[in-house]
Amino acid sequence: MGLIAVIGGTGKVGRHVVAGLRGAPVRVLSRTDQGASTQNGRQDVEFVRADLDDPSTLNSALEGVDRLFIATPYHPQQGERECAAIKAAEAVGIKHVVKISSYSAGIEPEVPISRGHKMAERALRASSMSWSFLRPDWWFDNMLLQLQSIRDGKFFFPAHGAQVTAIDARDLADVAIAELRAVRPYGGVLSLTGPETLGLDAIAARLSVAIGRPLSFVDDVSPVWPPIYAQAVEKLFVHYRERGSAPFTHTVSELLGRAPRSIDQFGKEVLAPLLSAEQLASFKA
Repeated sequence: MGLIAVIGGTGKVGRHVVAGLRGAPVRVLSRTDQGASTQNGRQDVEFVRADLDDPSTLNSALEGVDRLFIATPYHPQQGERECAAIKAAEAVGIKHVVKISSYSAGIEPEVPISRGHKMAERALRASSMSWSFLRPDWWFDNMLLQLQSIRDGKFFFPAHGAQVTAIDARDLADVAIAELRAVRPYGGVLSLTGPETLGLDAIAARLSVAIGRPLSFVDDVSPVWPPIYAQAVEKLFVHYRERGSAPFTHTVSELLGRAPRSIDQFGKEVLAPLLSAEQLASFKA
């Protein structure tokens, strides 16, 4: 198996991708020393410093790589950052790119939160490389940005009745790993969903049972969100409300041979352990 590079190796999905690629040669790109924490003493993981805001650092960091994984957080420059990585990947001869995208990348007219994903998808479509776009409908892990609020008994989203078919980031990672390891990746646009469609109030009720503490859903933006992010999430949920039925696909089951994880599993296995004071203080979303 050729060398696999990971951009976003400390993020919600990337950390699981790095862990799941055990036995494969992996190079983690990061602009800070925090990226080294993904190595966990493994001899098959190499840490290389590179900055998506400084394209001059990317070609050398990607030299010799066969396949590339990209997952970057929402940011006004997300598209430009990912396009810089895609340009460098093509220049050094990378064969296949697996990108964590979003259901919203397929929405027209464009919603602000999808701009970066759309830019990167266009760049990959125009490149000479093959690609896999992983488009989750929504993530359970979006709630991890509100750990302190959840610990206090509530979480916020401006859903106003919208429903989502959310997926666990670990399932996204497992699909990414399967694509990165495959002799012939499935490729193309992979629409990914969890096992059931739920409203945010139902998610709160199920999580309350899973974590063993009261949890209520507040139908509004979080008071601690930066305005640009709050506005982007509001516009995304307008679309979720207007689209009608949320999508459901069997892609996770078909690729992995098992059902996707449920909201109950996410609550017990991911959220509950993070709600201790010690874990909360050290967690990086």
